[in-house]
Amino acid sequence: MKILFECQYCGLTGRVDKSMEGKKARCKCGKIVVVKGKVQREEKIKPAKQIEEEFIDKRSGLDRRVENKQINFPERRSDGDRRTKNCPFCGEDILAVARKCKHCGEFLEQPGQAKEVTSVFSPPSGQDYLPSGPQIRPWVRYLSRYIDIILFSLLIGIFVFFDDSRQRMNDTAFGLLILFLYVFVEPCMLSFWGTTPGKALLKVRLRKSNGNKPSYQEALSRSFKVWFRGLGLGIPIIALFTQISAYNELTKIGATSWDQDGDFKVYHQVIGAGRVIAAIVILIAIFFFYILGILANL
Repeated sequence: MKILFECQYCGLTGRVDKSMEGKKARCKCGKIVVVKGKVQREEKIKPAKQIEEEFIDKRSGLDRRVENKQINFPERRSDGDRRTKNCPFCGEDILAVARKCKHCGEFLEQPGQAKEVTSVFSPPSGQDYLPSGPQIRPWVRYLSRYIDIILFSLLIGIFVFFDDSRQRMNDTAFGLLILFLYVFVEPCMLSFWGTTPGKALLKVRLRKSNGNKPSYQEALSRSFKVWFRGLGLGIPIIALFTQISAYNELTKIGATSWDQDGDFKVYHQVIGAGRVIAAIVILIAIFFFYILGILANL
């Protein structure tokens, strides 16, 4: 059984299986929508002879209209006459009259409604940032957040190293406290730069769908949802299930629940070998210092 589905953003219609009704899906326009529609009966297949007769009737009518010059076909342009431009979102080559990019799926602004696109991808360095490569990279996002949290933990550890209260605190409780404090620190970086040290290392940027960096309140709301829905409050058993759920949601729908709620978009660029090596070195160093800390407590 099929249902007739219409996108509430772009008006695109199509037929999908009835089992998809009520579920979230990504339309060709790039928006996440809930599938709703009316049940459509399956059309009966016409006999081959009937199809052939209808085709002959239409073809003969078309030939007559062409002979009588009732239809004027426009002149076909050569490939050299086709004007193109670069997509402001992905940088790929598209037709100058295109309203939607065939590469990244983003809708282009109409004349007189153009907005400042360069502000959408403005990293802290001041250079233009254009997404490249696959844009759904759950492991890159996880690794960048892990690096941020570890760096924040080392920074806090420097200040509390000589504090007696830290010596009496359980390591698990200290880790949960660090994770909670980072919820308030991350929005400062996202609202000011649109990225964090770990994200900048792996070429990840966060923006609103309108291209602007989030405000502190918007980024704080997102960080709380990541802490609760994605990290499971830092509790190991709960975090395992929440992270698996977030991974499946990102790979199947293309966006996590907290990004959908806040209308955020996460952009990626291709990561060079130098950045990959730097990330590996940081992880090895973190593991090395962790082992030293365990040995020091023995």
